[in-house]
Parts: sequence; C-alpha cells; structure tokens
Amino acid sequence: MDEIIKRERIRSYKRNWNRKNKEYFRKYRKNNLKTIRESATRYASRNKDSQRKYALNYYYGISLDEYNEILDFQKEVCAICSRPKKIRRLAVDHEHQLKEKELRKKKKQNLIRDKVRGLLCRWCNVGLKQFQDNPVYLRKAAEYLEKWPAQQVLKKEKE
Repeated sequence: MDEIIKRERIRSYKRNWNRKNKEYFRKYRKNNLKTIRESATRYASRNKDSQRKYALNYYYGISLDEYNEILDFQKEVCAICSRPKKIRRLAVDHEHQLKEKELRKKKKQNLIRDKVRGLLCRWCNVGLKQFQDNPVYLRKAAEYLEKWPAQQVLKKEKE
C-alpha cells in the first residue's frame, strides 16, 4: 500500500512541477530557439546510426541489420520500380493498421514487423498510399494507363 501512495505522490509532484514550469520553458525555448536547433542538428549529425536504429525498431520492429539485409536482398533498388536509392534511403513499406500508434505505445512492434512488405523509393511509397494500398485500384489504374478511354471517344468524333 505504501508503494502505491509513494507512486501517486511522485506523479502528483511531476504534474505540479510541469504546470509551474511550463511557461518558463516556453519562454526559454522562444528566446533560445536558434541555440536549441543548432544543438539538435549537431546531435543528429553525430548520432545518425543510433537515431536510425531507434526509428526502425520503434516504427517497424526491425533492426538496422535486418533493414540492410532486406536492402541487399532487393539489390539496393526499389521493390516496384527498380530505381536505385539516391539521396534518400528507401522507405520501409508495411501494411497499415488502424491502431499502429497504440501498438507502439504498448511496445508491440513485432505486430507491425510481421506486416513489413519491402523497401520502396519515395515515389512508389507515396503512390501506394494514394491508392490506399488496394490492389484492385492499382489494377484498374494499370488498365487505365494501357487503354486511354478518352481516346476511344475522341476517335469516334473524328470519323
């Protein structure tokens, strides 16, 4: 019972401390924004691998080594258009779930890990998103690109 009371007191203290100091930190950030950004940029440039490792694990439940294995398996090209990676890394494509944020909070990235499909360039990744990851829409889009339905109408008018 004492442990529960102790934890509640700590929570209460933190809440009150945050309320009291919120305005102070807001002003500090506003007055020192340039310094804060420079510091963040320096940190990011020095710790690229650790940030990448954390992001891959947090968002997709995979390690940097596993990402590199997938990249080698795909011969370092996009899985759809076969364009090689250039400036940006290839994005991790995965089947989207409605409650991804909740899964991450509960540290259940392995459920997202099972939905990883491959690595895509930015354009293919955005394209899949536009088609809502729906294979039916993608097939219809391919048919549309091959048939050009407007030309069938326009050709009739010429005759």
